[in-house]
Amino acid sequence: MNKKINIQRGILLILFVAVIVGMVVILNCEKLTRLDLNQSFQTRRTGNSIIEKNITQPMMPTTSDEAGKNPEELVKDFYKWYIASTDYFYYQIHKSSQDPIDVKELTGNSPFVSSRYVRNIKKREGMYDSVLCTNDNKDNIVKEYGKASISGNNAEVDILRGWSAIENNFTKIKITLVKEHNQWKINDILCPTTE
Repeated sequence: MNKKINIQRGILLILFVAVIVGMVVILNCEKLTRLDLNQSFQTRRTGNSIIEKNITQPMMPTTSDEAGKNPEELVKDFYKWYIASTDYFYYQIHKSSQDPIDVKELTGNSPFVSSRYVRNIKKREGMYDSVLCTNDNKDNIVKEYGKASISGNNAEVDILRGWSAIENNFTKIKITLVKEHNQWKINDILCPTTE
């Protein structure tokens, strides 16, 4: 009789542990699923190894988010958002494809740009990414944001753009801004003639 009771207790204990483990697994899966709704993974092949890192789709700031910002702050916010967006779209939509990002579509409706911006960048359409001044949309960084040169309702800010993996190869880009409705807006991005 005691042997039978011990076997039953053992089975109940095993069932209890299995139920607890199952609940923990289910709760963790729900938590991961909720996180995955807002996050994706970018995967890149380097030699024989695969690098996978977490990347979140960047949120477009609103006009009120950028209200009252000086030219340097606006340019910094713009490039942080743009680089995160191009990284996201490059890895998530284009995957291994070399198709260029549609800069007009990505930036044209953003709160960062002036009413003339799309017309200004259209001049360089199809040549390269006219925001980063490069053909390579991957792993870009801005090393340095210069101080704004302001003259009335016009301003210029220079940046140094490069790649995260290459320390000493930076391109100087000139960003022109205008004041529209009492807010600074990017009007044009002037890429150097050679990289």
